Amino acid sequence: MKRFQLLVLINFIFMTILVAAQTTIVQPAGNVYVQGGTNANTNYYSEPSYLLRVRGVVGDNERKTFLKYDLTTIPNDFTKAELSFTVNRAVGNPDDFIDIFTVSDDSWDETTVTWNTAPPRVNFLEEREILFKSSTMPDTVYTFDITSYVKNEMLGDKIVSLCLQDTAYRGTDTRFWSNRSLIAIGPELILKSGPLGTVSLTSPAGGENWASGSTHDITWTSSNITNVKLDFSTNNGSNWTVIEQSISSGTGTYSWVIPSVPSSHLCKVRISDASDPTTYDITDGVFTLTNPASSISLTSPNGGENWLIGSTQIVRWNVNLVSNIKIEYTLDNGTNWNLIVESLAGSADAYTWNVPAVPSSLCKIKITDIANPALIAMSAGNFNILDASQDNIPATDQVYVQAGIHADENFVAETLLRVRGDSVNIDNQRKTYLKFDLSNTTLNIDRAELKMTVYQVPASGSRSDVFTVTDDNWSQASLTWNNAPGRINYLHSQNFPIKTTTQPDIEYTWEVTDYVNSQYSGDKLISFCLVDTLNNGSDVRFGSDRGFVTGPRLALFTITDAGNETVVQPGEFRVMQNYPNPFNPETSIKYNLPSEGKVKVVIFDILGNMIQELVNKVQASGLHQVNWKAIAVPSGIYFANVQFENSLQTIKMIVIK
Repeated sequence: MKRFQLLVLINFIFMTILVAAQTTIVQPAGNVYVQGGTNANTNYYSEPSYLLRVRGVVGDNERKTFLKYDLTTIPNDFTKAELSFTVNRAVGNPDDFIDIFTVSDDSWDETTVTWNTAPPRVNFLEEREILFKSSTMPDTVYTFDITSYVKNEMLGDKIVSLCLQDTAYRGTDTRFWSNRSLIAIGPELILKSGPLGTVSLTSPAGGENWASGSTHDITWTSSNITNVKLDFSTNNGSNWTVIEQSISSGTGTYSWVIPSVPSSHLCKVRISDASDPTTYDITDGVFTLTNPASSISLTSPNGGENWLIGSTQIVRWNVNLVSNIKIEYTLDNGTNWNLIVESLAGSADAYTWNVPAVPSSLCKIKITDIANPALIAMSAGNFNILDASQDNIPATDQVYVQAGIHADENFVAETLLRVRGDSVNIDNQRKTYLKFDLSNTTLNIDRAELKMTVYQVPASGSRSDVFTVTDDNWSQASLTWNNAPGRINYLHSQNFPIKTTTQPDIEYTWEVTDYVNSQYSGDKLISFCLVDTLNNGSDVRFGSDRGFVTGPRLALFTITDAGNETVVQPGEFRVMQNYPNPFNPETSIKYNLPSEGKVKVVIFDILGNMIQELVNKVQASGLHQVNWKAIAVPSGIYFANVQFENSLQTIKMIVIK
């Protein structure tokens, strides 16, 4: 084992030496920047001496930098030579410029060279744009490929001299490190031998427009590189942000989820060798990143809905880049607003609202971005809060029964109803039956809600499915698991979070209007079965009137009819009750207009869904009539909304088939 570890260590050392031998870094043998103008005969060292400088301003402020590298001890086996320097500051806004020239006369010394005695530049090598950078921003490394020039010098005295200058005098002021201070990195000549790594960015190429949150591919080609690093910039390369520190180069592609950043049209991507940052490529042009504006859209209620006083309704919305919202409602078309909830996560997308006990046909919902109160969403049109009488019917029979060893007896060790689904222990399975007697009810039932108070939920993932039961011939005194009537039609499923007995009771509501109305036209007995059909370990304990908690109840709502007067006053907007009512399949709707104006007549069902638009046009004053053929709809309660200009009246209609 020790021999193996020794071999591994020797191999690691050998590989380290091999990799190090492929790159040679040469520090300058001489480096200086000099100034023209009145100080032509002196070096300009008023700043800390470790800063070299290039400045292109006509007059005393001109600066240029000379660099010299001694390669006499360096073997001529390198395949690439790069000049690399770190920029401390680039004062020009938006950019500076540096031109690099060869210098054939190497007989200069940094202690004596002045502007007048400096050797002349000879051949132009490259011009580089240096982006604006303050001294507090991260340092930026620039590299220049000068392989041909250095190779040529290696055939002579092996001394390489360079001149950096802004030849166009564009107000350049670039300051970069020199090796004359231990706290800085000087301009280096990097010599690479062996197979050279290359990388070329193919996408983005420039001109793209990518939105925050979307996904786009960064693609590239590479050779002799194991891993690459990806960065992006939103200011044309002045600053870079890491996308990935190191990923395999062989994939050639990376799926980039565009981050949420301020929108910019000066974006670039940079790809580099993860182990050699001097081998890199940058997007040729700039592309655009857009951060979509924050937005809110209200989807319900959005106009025309009929919501009953005391019912629970769902306010729904969609948001983008909105953290928290406030929800309000109006009963007078926006003159006054009333608070529903002060603060709620925008991502919730829905809120269960108990409709207030104030009837109105001028209702709207408003949602506001708390961080930006100017950003709001509002119902596109008015909806209705309709007055209704309510009757709460307690269960006449209620029991939960247990399978297994207690199959032939009711399980009444507790005073609670219960749903439990246990796929392992059949003795623990429970289901609850409920029966309501409506024989003494005289109301027209426009909405029916089954309400159950949850006392305890000790298990996570608890669930209850609600079914209809057509056989009402059972009683809680005799019902067992074996003789319980079968469940028929599925109505609802409800998942319950854990709730201890010390937490406040929670009332759950399920809308069961259609089922109750179908039974109400028969024996007026309504039975329900609550069971966990998945048997996934549920344990829900409901309040029962056999104990100290609230029992199950059936809440029945009847809407107060509106507009049923037959005598119409002159100059009055009035909608008369449809005739016949109830009807099958056709009825007539009459309304009086006080003047010429825009009229809309729209049919909605009990849930507020639009069924049909009968009228949408300008009509003259006087009495009008429109017929509705309810051939394609089932039996039930429907509403006709008649809107004249900014006024709205609603009538209730009953289809019986």
